[in-house]
Amino acid sequence: MKISPLLAFVLFPVLTACSDDSEAAPSPSGAVDDGCPRETLELDIAYTPRTGPKVDASGALMAPPGSGYVVSTTFLRLRPGDEAGRRFAELFGPIAVQLQNQPGLLALQLATSADCGTARTLSVWSSLEAMYDFVASDTHQTAVNAVSEVSRGGSTVLHWSAETVEQASWQEAARRLADAKGPFY
Repeated sequence: MKISPLLAFVLFPVLTACSDDSEAAPSPSGAVDDGCPRETLELDIAYTPRTGPKVDASGALMAPPGSGYVVSTTFLRLRPGDEAGRRFAELFGPIAVQLQNQPGLLALQLATSADCGTARTLSVWSSLEAMYDFVASDTHQTAVNAVSEVSRGGSTVLHWSAETVEQASWQEAARRLADAKGPFY
């Protein structure tokens, strides 16, 4: 899988563009009243190209095998400012490198919003075990342990099984994020 290790540096201007230093506190449900709910794809959302061995030449996700896919999404509400943006780039750089050869990762797409100061991931895995192998990796755990340095609260991650391409889409991720029960970071 081809993922540029410089992607974090490309994303850096987007991640620091939100100049409003106010931080709305998340409620126990993870909801934040900042006009950017996790269940709504942002109006200015910018997507990276979808990559991976189950992505066809047009960039579309191929139909899952009979066993289906495991899909994971992350919604990260980024802290404003250069320091948090640099830290995010520092944490994401090694993850981008690792994902290039991560066994079981079938497709990946990232998205950001400058207006909302958010970053999203949508990853497609061959199995729950393959996804958890990545989640448990030192590189990913380093980022998890530092989430409070880059998240302004209300961030979350979840996963589900998909039997169709539509169930492995951004629209499905947004629908599922609407019902997210946390934990919220």
